[in-house]
Amino acid sequence: MTSCDLHENASSSPDINLFVLATGRLPHLGDEVPPWHYRGWLLYQVQLADDHPRSTGRWNHMLRTLEAGRLLDEPIPQVRFLECPKPDGRKMLEKCVLLIAQQESAWTAFQNLIEWLAWGLAVAGEMPRLDAAINEALYRSFNFEPLLVEPHDYLGSMLAERRSGGWNPRAFFPTPHNIAEVMA
Repeated sequence: MTSCDLHENASSSPDINLFVLATGRLPHLGDEVPPWHYRGWLLYQVQLADDHPRSTGRWNHMLRTLEAGRLLDEPIPQVRFLECPKPDGRKMLEKCVLLIAQQESAWTAFQNLIEWLAWGLAVAGEMPRLDAAINEALYRSFNFEPLLVEPHDYLGSMLAERRSGGWNPRAFFPTPHNIAEVMA
């Protein structure tokens, strides 16, 4: 399978689903087309992490709902967000920002991480412009499992903590989760 076989047209990204159907596996490092070139490549990590015994099972619930073609006769699994971030997820995200910051400013690195995640989750239409070495380092470092097993607004917390020094130029501060729950 060549990279041309994976494109619907020359301007689109390769289709990860076509790759999986054709090869019976997810893309690997060393393939002609690196894994991060596929829009939505991180969705497979989300699906795998959703099977963790401490995960909520929301992804599986959504897939079963789609398969049934109707709302299921069971409640949607609830997510219990932590008030404080757990170190594993936080350290991993910090490492990812530092990897990108080798080529960018700290603020741009954070924005690029968000864009990288959005591309990997298929919510962005354009692949972020990071060089191959940074993409590979992120690919090797990022793992959704700690973020899904111990959910917290990790990115919001990181952004709020960096309100000074140009890292957060608009002084964004997310509403603390316990306040949001009281409001809801």
